[in-house]
Formats: sequence, structure tokens, C-alpha cells
Amino acid sequence: MNKTLLGLIALTAVGLATALAPGQAQAGYTVCFMPKFVGHPVFTQANQGAQEAGKELGDKVIYAGSTEINVARQIEWIETCTKQHVDGIAITALDPNALAPSLKAAAAAGVKVISWDSDVQPGARKLFVSPPSPEKMGEAFANQMGDAMNWEGEWAWLSSGPNVPNQVLWIKTTEDYMKAHPEKFAKMKNVGTVYGESDDTKSYHAAEGLIARFPNLKGIIGPDAAAAPAAARAVQDANKCGQVWVTGSALPSSMRAFVKAGCVKSFFLWNFVDFGYLTTYVLHDYITGQTSGAKGDVVKAGRLGARTVGENGVLVLGDPLVFNAANVDQYKF
Repeated sequence: MNKTLLGLIALTAVGLATALAPGQAQAGYTVCFMPKFVGHPVFTQANQGAQEAGKELGDKVIYAGSTEINVARQIEWIETCTKQHVDGIAITALDPNALAPSLKAAAAAGVKVISWDSDVQPGARKLFVSPPSPEKMGEAFANQMGDAMNWEGEWAWLSSGPNVPNQVLWIKTTEDYMKAHPEKFAKMKNVGTVYGESDDTKSYHAAEGLIARFPNLKGIIGPDAAAAPAAARAVQDANKCGQVWVTGSALPSSMRAFVKAGCVKSFFLWNFVDFGYLTTYVLHDYITGQTSGAKGDVVKAGRLGARTVGENGVLVLGDPLVFNAANVDQYKF
């Protein structure tokens, strides 16, 4: 592991130990804000929003996680936060089932547990702060892929992993949407799914493999902020821009060059700073009892305004924000 990653782990661990020193008084509440892993730009931005909300609320927000993409490490961080008696945990899950026992143990110890971005078992959390609805995501993936491919040809998925809950759901809703609209998608064929583990190098090689295996491939969907730019780079390096199109969910800064190179027609994401900000407000309201997670409860989220709890304790951040050649330069994140 390189020195930068080791430093991030050390800084995160020191920050947690310092913030949660036994007997130390804290203003407001202390919460652990957990990404899938530390180091990816989208999670760094989410932490920025979480820290902004924490300051407004008077809460101490600890950015807690490992740089490893590893379920066991994520469980260790849940257990660490629980042992330090934090008031709340907000987590985006690498695996919805594997994390459930440790999250239930945290709740039994008095820690308020919510999820964000990628859900866990509903029984292991009270609320889930969701990206755009799975139906909206599926519609966006399908239509952007279809439009780029001119609605015919072979395409494939480049996902993080087979058990990442949000991506599993997005893949399902995309394929369901395509099946429900044969007038648009009947000439498009899904040839498979490969995995890049949210890692740039692994995603790049997975995309290379798709291009080699399927000489008639016309599209790759990357429902992961690492997968989409890695796939676009693989397409560009293979001199197949305009033959193989890439779409997915990713940061504008990571995709801008590929849009301009003609490898990507459009893609989408949402504001991760706002994501962390909203999640921290939701957790605060749950800790204070202002929301119980019941359908119809309203969370007043500072500069984002009010959000209403839906079925199964779900609050939605907003709709997908689509980027293309006409607007990609307007966004700096």
C-alpha cells in the first residue's frame, strides 16, 4: 500500500481516537459518517457536505473508514464507533447483509443507525438517504445508453461488485425498464456484466476484457464513479471512440475529457456534497427524536429545505443531473 493511503488510514484513525477520547466533552452529538472506503473523490465530497452540516448543527462528524475496499474493514469501523459510544452512524454499504449484524449490535448499544447512498438490510437501519430513485436511475442508464448506441447493438455492464446493493438494484431497474419498452430497446443486447471493485486499474482491465471479448460491442454502462471513466479511457486507448460508447454515473471532472474526445455522449450523477449534508441532517433529526423514520415525517435540512420520509424510511436526495458536451464545462466537481 502506498504512503498516501497509509497516511489517510492513520489520519482517520487518529481523528476518531481524538474526537472520542473517554470523558471528553463534545458540543452537540458525535457521529460516524462512513463511506464505502476512504479516498474516492465522491466520498471526499460527501464528507465535505457532512462537515458543513455538522458545523451548522453543532455536531462532531467523524469521517470513519478504511482505504481498503473490504467488507471486513467496514465492519471493524462499525464496531470501533460502537465501542466509542457515538450517538449515530451513517453508512454506505459494501454489502447489505454482511454489515447487518454489526449495525444491529450498534443499535442495541444505543447508537442511532441510518444508511446513505448504498442501503443495508432495512432491519439494520432506521432511515436510508437515497440517491435518485432506482426507477429514475434505471431510466437514465437505459435511455443514455440507447441514445449513444442509436438503439441497437451489444452492450455490457461494468459494475463494482455482485453484492453492492445500490448497483444491483440499478442494474435490475435498468433491465426492467428496457423490457417494458421494447419499441426502443428490442435491438439492444446485453452481453454480460463484469466487475472492477470501484478501482480504476481493475475497472480499466475489465473494460479492456469486454472490448476484446466482444468485437461488436457498442456500449458500456458504468454505474460506479470509478468504472465509467476507466471504461472510457480503455475505449479511447483502443481507438474505439465513436464505436464503443460509455455512459454511467461519474464526476464531471473525471469524464469531461472523454466527452470532448467523443467516447461519451452523456452521463449523470448527483451532488455528493449535498448528499453528505442531507445525510447528516437526517441523522441529527433521528438522534434528537425529531424524526422516527415513519412515512410522512419531514426533515428540515438547512439550505436544502425539507425532505419527506417515504416508504421503508427512505428519503430521496433528488433527480439525476445529466452531463453532456453542452454543459459539462459548467461543473467543476
